[in-house]
Amino acid sequence: MKWTTLSTDAYNRLCNCRSAKKDIVPIAKAYMIERGYDPETAMEIALEHLGANNQFFDLTKDEWTDAINELKGA
Repeated sequence: MKWTTLSTDAYNRLCNCRSAKKDIVPIAKAYMIERGYDPETAMEIALEHLGANNQFFDLTKDEWTDAINELKGA
């Protein structure tokens, strides 16, 4: 992954394993753009990626739905 769609701040947080909840959608969007994933798959992969770096986010159903809708509009 090149992560060219992430802001500098989001990229630095990702590299330092300090991503914030607000970074999840941009990370998922990067997967959609660079790997061609659909929004749901991109979200799952983004959360798995963060989890592999010991960054666990437990999204509510509403947060998940909002994220998917935002990615669909991207």
